[in-house]
Amino acid sequence: MEFSFSRLYMEVKAMNDKIVYSYIDEIGKRLGDPSLYGAASLMVGAGFSKNADCIGDKTNMPPDWSKLSETMYETLYPSEKDNEIRKAKECFGKNALILAQKYEVTFDRQSLNSLIERSIADKNYVPGELHRKLIELNWNDVFTTNYDTLLERAIEQIVARKNYKIVYSQDDLPGSVRPRLVKLHGSIGHSSQYIITEEDYRTYPDKYAPFVNTVQQSMLETQLCLIGFSGTDPNFLNWLGWLRDNMEENCPKMYLCGLFDNLGTAERNILERKRITILDLSVLIEGIKENRHYMAIKKFIELLKQKSEKKKEDILSEKPYENFREFDNKLGWNMNQYAKSMMNVVNHLIEKLDDYICLPENEADDIGKYIDKQLRFILDKDFFEQKYIVINSYCRILKKCNRPLYDHVAEKLRAIVDDTSVDENMKSDIILYLLQMYRLDGEFDDYLKIKNSIKASIFDGTRKKNEYWIECTKYHMCILDMNEAYESLNKIQISSYGEYALKKASLLNQLNKKNEAKELITSTIAFVSQQRYSENRNASLIGYANLVARASWTIFDGQELFSDSLYEDNPFNCRKVVIESRESIIETIFENQRPQNCKINSFNPNAYTITYTMGSPKELKKMEESFKYLLLQDLLCIGVYRDHKNATNAAIKNIDNTSSSPLWRWYKILSTNDNHICNMYFTRERIYNAGLEFVQKFYGQLISLLEISMGDNKSKEETFVDCKILTDIASKITIVLDEDRIVKLINIFIRIDESLSDEDEKEAIIGNALNIIRYSFNSKILNECIGDLLDNKLIDYRFTSFFNDVDCILEEVEEQQFKEKLINSIKIELDSNDSKIRDNAINKFKLFEKLIIDSVCYEQILAKVWNQVDDFGLPLNNTYLPIAWIDDIKHKAEEKTIAYLLNPQISNNYQDGIILGGKTADDQVLGYLTVLYQMLQNKNNCIFSKGQLCSIIEYFYNYVGNERNILDRSYDIMGLISQTRERLKKN
Repeated sequence: MEFSFSRLYMEVKAMNDKIVYSYIDEIGKRLGDPSLYGAASLMVGAGFSKNADCIGDKTNMPPDWSKLSETMYETLYPSEKDNEIRKAKECFGKNALILAQKYEVTFDRQSLNSLIERSIADKNYVPGELHRKLIELNWNDVFTTNYDTLLERAIEQIVARKNYKIVYSQDDLPGSVRPRLVKLHGSIGHSSQYIITEEDYRTYPDKYAPFVNTVQQSMLETQLCLIGFSGTDPNFLNWLGWLRDNMEENCPKMYLCGLFDNLGTAERNILERKRITILDLSVLIEGIKENRHYMAIKKFIELLKQKSEKKKEDILSEKPYENFREFDNKLGWNMNQYAKSMMNVVNHLIEKLDDYICLPENEADDIGKYIDKQLRFILDKDFFEQKYIVINSYCRILKKCNRPLYDHVAEKLRAIVDDTSVDENMKSDIILYLLQMYRLDGEFDDYLKIKNSIKASIFDGTRKKNEYWIECTKYHMCILDMNEAYESLNKIQISSYGEYALKKASLLNQLNKKNEAKELITSTIAFVSQQRYSENRNASLIGYANLVARASWTIFDGQELFSDSLYEDNPFNCRKVVIESRESIIETIFENQRPQNCKINSFNPNAYTITYTMGSPKELKKMEESFKYLLLQDLLCIGVYRDHKNATNAAIKNIDNTSSSPLWRWYKILSTNDNHICNMYFTRERIYNAGLEFVQKFYGQLISLLEISMGDNKSKEETFVDCKILTDIASKITIVLDEDRIVKLINIFIRIDESLSDEDEKEAIIGNALNIIRYSFNSKILNECIGDLLDNKLIDYRFTSFFNDVDCILEEVEEQQFKEKLINSIKIELDSNDSKIRDNAINKFKLFEKLIIDSVCYEQILAKVWNQVDDFGLPLNNTYLPIAWIDDIKHKAEEKTIAYLLNPQISNNYQDGIILGGKTADDQVLGYLTVLYQMLQNKNNCIFSKGQLCSIIEYFYNYVGNERNILDRSYDIMGLISQTRERLKKN
């Protein structure tokens, strides 16, 4: 019988021990992956402060409730301090609160506060090892009733999770972000009063309702663990009462963690009825006799850390057939067995990959290389059952891993797509992979051949359909057909809020449908927050939502809704993956300059056929990194963010020679919406090398976007590129275009000029663009613009003067009728008080002077031109230099021009210690030198005497000397010193 009882005891004890370990395992899982298992929060009591280190006497320990109560008792009853029975009664449990009340009444509140601070002696203790290890764990929130600052100081010492928000007052709660350290009963150095008296506890639920509600909410949302409390601790008993009063039968269970091997059965049952689960840590320290509390807590924290440590997710755990030679030598090749084995691997991989929007770079590379090797192997094998199913699955994985294609692989995949004997359902992902490749390579003939030959039925299931419509959307965006892009985008099916909702939102952002995007992002965040996903999956989705939302920050009031701060260190966080990819491209792309004029046979990281410049292995790495970075952007359907513009620009330039059609690259540069990047990228060399047919098509797309931008306000808002960038690029492209297309652009400039009211905006959009296309002007364009010139179109930009070097040969115009209209307009406009109108009249006069020189009104017009003159007696205008009038003998133009040269009048940029402007002076210097040069040419250098030349030289010597004073300034405000240095070098 004795043996039976012993055995029963051992079995019960083993079962209890197992239960304790299961509780620890549950808490550890919550700490390790709160997204999947739910979070855990912590409440710390006075008992935990005993783990602090004393600065002085190492044997001293911070006081607990009993010690603090004894100090108050002995102060209140000095004659009874040796009465142990009374002392024990007065200091036990909640009686300690009555004792504190008596102390306050006998003395005052300030005396009570001073007693607490003296007794605790916070400055005499520092956080111990257990404080640091406890606070390092992934608690959702940490609450404490302790007055000391040990936990706050421990936070300052830990390496990980330093982002605790410390809440000292209930006023700090609104807007506070988890994880938080909440000081429920006051904190030394931050509180005017501590929660300690019976009256404090009685009124606490009303006065400090936000704190009670916060703890209550934490109990509902997380698993609350208590440590450092005993079963008779007043703080523990009161908080338990408040929470049960509010939550009644809905009060969740709480873990009370500590040494409770001496807790009686009755007390244990009472606590368990109140939904307190006793986590007795004595099972962790069997056989240990000394320092049991410390050792038990230490072992408990170590187990929690061990259980919560995140194991690296091994997505590709097995790699069968990694070494083909080994299998070939041992087994030969049974392709049906190969297919069976690899489909197991593939199905496992796809199941894992579907949890993530994108993969960390190392994971994507590892999986991509392995599957790419398998794809190239299987393509060379004769037909066997499941061959095309396996290939189709390989393509799906490779696309997800941003794996580029080699030429010969692409050709073999295309052969499968074109083979009508292959079941169409077995090549859907092959098609999606090839479509992406052709789009990025600009091979739109091949793209459309595949797209137009397939049946919609092959894209069965939500994923395939969505991937197809996303690809169609990207295609239409690439060719700048935004209306068709929007139509394709609306065909994406959102059955649940997740990956495709966010991808649709990202594409909506790029189409400037930002309100629609906001709704999708907000709904997705709300949906994901309600799901029990793994931390890695949550990190992927929340990080992606944050990335997509950043494209629309201006329309979001509460950006914290989209924060991914909880997952900032998680490798599966999409935003982290993109940032690391950008850093990688920056690191590799700028290591060295690309060697020139060295070609290799076509190697296509994601194109059908290419040739590109090759340099060192580092150079090849730059190209590969560039493709991976751009393919990652394409996978995520994201535009070019502000902090990625330069990296994207560099990556695009680095793959410039990888295909003959640059459409996708030009679209990516255009989508940066960055004037500097676009102007630097669209060079004469790139435009000439792109091919006329392509340039014409791209130009037509730009014109379509410009016409949309000139529509109503809604249309303008939906344009993804600024009007100025569009006009600048379109004007650059005209260098290889015919006159009709140039005239069309001029007509658009006229419409822009007439539709906008802001002068600065019009100048920015039209001025620079006109200065670019003017070099393409010829007599045919002049004839097409005759009506616009007569009607004074684009007068603000001196449009008429841009034809000065064009031979005026009128075609298809009634010359006499034109001359009459021209003469009448010039005569009227020369009398105008508006300098722009008068200038334009002079411009028309100079342009068509040969045409009207025989007119009876010519002398009258000439007189009007000379009617208003400058200080030198030359016609007053802002277009022509004095040299333009040199042949006018009647008005002594040559003599007046020489006077202009002998008396230079250049504006000073430095005067009386003040720095003025610089642009006007530069124009004046350039104008003067132009006139001087041409006069010297005309007169064979025989104009001035030696004295006159010395006078001119002396003037400019003194002028430059005055300007140099700017360089002596101590501070380069607004870059004026640098600008002046460059001006003086140039001039």
